[in-house]
Amino acid sequence: MEFCNKISLIQSIEYFVQFSFGKLTFEIKTKRSKYKYKKLNKILINNVKKILQNIATYFVALLYRKKHLLMLRANIRKERIMQKRSEAPSAQIKYKLIRTLLRIWNN
Repeated sequence: MEFCNKISLIQSIEYFVQFSFGKLTFEIKTKRSKYKYKKLNKILINNVKKILQNIATYFVALLYRKKHLLMLRANIRKERIMQKRSEAPSAQIKYKLIRTLLRIWNN
């Protein structure tokens, strides 16, 4: 619900979204000064980045939960080893999810 509200808020401003090399850039079609353009541009980029990070965090949490359930099925010894190896979801998984989401958004 919150995701849809943020997207519609962003879409209410005319803009062209361009993704290149995983970087997010906005071109806003408006007759404002450069200073305001940059400020507005920064706000939009930060909003979209926050949305993507929230989605990525959610998927990482789901993956971690699934992994944790699989560990519980294993015997106690294997479970301890697995917990030592992966205390928390890795930043690599989060990074890959964000890149995948950017590719999906681009298409």
